[in-house]
Amino acid sequence: MAFELYTKSSRKEFTPTPANPKINDPSLYVPSDDLVNAVNVALALAQPLLLTGEPGTGKTRLADHISWIFQLEKPLVFNAQTTSSVRDLFYRYDALGHFQYSQTSKEVLTDDEVEARFIKYQALGQAIRDNRQFVVLIDEIDKAPRDLPYDIFAALENLALSVPEVKRKCRETPNNCDDLQFGKEFAGCLPAARLLLPYSLSIGASFARNSPD
Repeated sequence: MAFELYTKSSRKEFTPTPANPKINDPSLYVPSDDLVNAVNVALALAQPLLLTGEPGTGKTRLADHISWIFQLEKPLVFNAQTTSSVRDLFYRYDALGHFQYSQTSKEVLTDDEVEARFIKYQALGQAIRDNRQFVVLIDEIDKAPRDLPYDIFAALENLALSVPEVKRKCRETPNNCDDLQFGKEFAGCLPAARLLLPYSLSIGASFARNSPD
């Protein structure tokens, strides 16, 4: 098959190529039998699922496929960075913006107003707060500070959201945080090097040079 969009010297008007809708279609993802078994074991044991493998081998696509299978919304994604802390998995607080506002305005904000303006909920925090089912993907864990994976597992044990800046607390329970469950039989999260969490489902994913997918 010849591609003639770009040539050595002949100039012409560029015609964009339409994106292939099949590329990100979760219904076309075909997990291996071993991967299906791993997901089912994680769900049955209510434990996180850690996926490792070379880039481009479909770790992130698994989260999309699980959401599609269970007829959930798209996964909530947290991309770990070298500066990430466990609080970032739940929410981010714009302390500088809040300070600047307090210095330039005489109006005293209520906790609800502070939350709306200066608190941005992240993947796991949004899942706990919104009271809906999600798959949570914690991506690029290998890029995070060394202690973050251990902090994440501790956070998944408790599944509690505390936002002291606005005096908010929420804890996963069978009755008010169904977003963190696939039903009563699934009371845990899935994490992965891309970390999968179905409590939402939690998937953690990362690139591990010497680990098979």
